[in-house]
Amino acid sequence: GFDLLGFHTIRRVKHDQFSQEVQIIGSVGQFNYITGLFYMTEESDAENPFILGFGTVNNFYGVEAESLAAFAHVDYQLSEKLTLTGGLRWTTEEKTLYIDRPDDFSFAGFFPLERTNANDTWDNTTAMASINYQYSADINTYAKVSQGWKAGGFNGEAPTAELAVKPYDAEEVLAYEAGIKSRWLEQQLQANIAVFYNDISDMQMSEFLGAYSDIQNAGSATIKGLEVELVAAFSQSVTGNFNYGALSTDYDEFITYDIFTGAPNDVTDTAAFPYSPETKWSLGLDYQTETRLGDLHISGNYSYVDEHFIYHNQPSADLTKVDSYNLLSARVTLSNIYSTNLELSLWGNNI
Repeated sequence: GFDLLGFHTIRRVKHDQFSQEVQIIGSVGQFNYITGLFYMTEESDAENPFILGFGTVNNFYGVEAESLAAFAHVDYQLSEKLTLTGGLRWTTEEKTLYIDRPDDFSFAGFFPLERTNANDTWDNTTAMASINYQYSADINTYAKVSQGWKAGGFNGEAPTAELAVKPYDAEEVLAYEAGIKSRWLEQQLQANIAVFYNDISDMQMSEFLGAYSDIQNAGSATIKGLEVELVAAFSQSVTGNFNYGALSTDYDEFITYDIFTGAPNDVTDTAAFPYSPETKWSLGLDYQTETRLGDLHISGNYSYVDEHFIYHNQPSADLTKVDSYNLLSARVTLSNIYSTNLELSLWGNNI
């Protein structure tokens, strides 16, 4: 026999990153504050050849990014139970892209691309405000509204120079959240509940197009949901936990554009929402005790995740759809064996 290779690709990525944050923390009267600066620089270089049955299309691209932010966060205690919180963050981010595709396989649809460079800068200021009311030492409620932001960028896998130098815009979100964090039954039961609503604009969506992916600003979307976290202490040795999440996602507007012609395509009612199962939950049990040999820890977890998609566009969405599934995991650990650092574990996932 012999190998018959039609198309294969390899991606080798080298990534370097450095970040530094400086904070000043203090209080003045009823004000508690945190202010500071954040700096990050990163560089990624990818070697991503397309290996065909009759040759190899060499493909190189990379991006350098530099980000600087200044932030301030202030708590003001109106009373023993009521606290107001506010925050601001200013960010500037610069990105520089290069693409180099020197080989000419035009007859197979892989066109050469001389080294192309692009550069752009995005600036943004976001804010946050929240109110916290502590009914008692064990019950705290809150409501929060905040802005989120993700800088724009470039498509490192763009097929043409014109598309390579064209950036996609920043993504913004306006998020609302309210919830309660509480302990009951003499702190034997912990119950945390939160509801949230996110309004996203200029949403960045990656579309898989066969040999490469393309990121576009699709439009706007609404995400809302519920999260529940319960932890119960049945005894000094046995605890249980339950987590539940419900999610609802809707596109308010979703328009994609043909990368070559620019023709719009309204997929608001047909596009899938990636990585967004409507329901997921988990139930766990934990047992700990001391033995003559050492500390024994036994834990088990059973979880469920609803069906969901990986891609928004067809046919990729249906071809990679993840059906609903259940997982059972368990772990047995014996630590501090004979008062040493020796530890033995037996575990299994998806039992």
